[in-house]
Amino acid sequence: MRLAPVTCTSCAAPLPLAVPAPQVPCPHCGVANALPAEYVQAAELRRREAEARRQTEPLWRALATGAPTWSKPVALALIVLLPPLATLVAWLIPRLELGAVAITALVSLPSLLPGAALWIWASAVAGTTLRFRAALTARSEGNATCCRGCGAPLATEPGALAATCGYCGTDSLLEKIPVGELARSLGEAMTTLEEGARKLRARRATLGLGTFGLALVVGGSSFLLWLALRLAA
Repeated sequence: MRLAPVTCTSCAAPLPLAVPAPQVPCPHCGVANALPAEYVQAAELRRREAEARRQTEPLWRALATGAPTWSKPVALALIVLLPPLATLVAWLIPRLELGAVAITALVSLPSLLPGAALWIWASAVAGTTLRFRAALTARSEGNATCCRGCGAPLATEPGALAATCGYCGTDSLLEKIPVGELARSLGEAMTTLEEGARKLRARRATLGLGTFGLALVVGGSSFLLWLALRLAA
């Protein structure tokens, strides 16, 4: 149920709808404004929805942190250190009987894969997470924090992660992130924080599977090349 925002009878500013009370004070001029009964009922419904949203906030915080902070430094270290180490080991094992070309194709280049795959995964997760956060972020109009769905002012709590609009029921993150057109179109497909967390978790799982698939392709190609060299010899 979506309601039209109520405006103050004194200054005509839109009023936030949060507490299920028959009157709501204007945040601009302080005048108490009477609310119709259906608005009071809607405020009670939104209050219950906000309680349900708070159950999702720990999951969202865990998902929205992006890749672990250690992932890119470890990826860079693997890219720099692993190829020469793997090449040296290959040269020091006589029974491998690999020439310079074979070592390069089968050892040096494939040893770049772990670091490169970790770097690609971390970068993709960071970009995807930022896009989801931007899509769910509340609008800022002047000094007011407004619903990303209908534009009505939000009743916010200090230190809160998100707020639920009393008029349309849309959850909005209380972050300062610019919202681009792609993020806005994504946000239109998600109303609640729970829905956003579910889609973000699915997207992160897809990125992980894609990175693993890339590793399998490169590893399989290296094995086939090694097998071809062995058969040719």
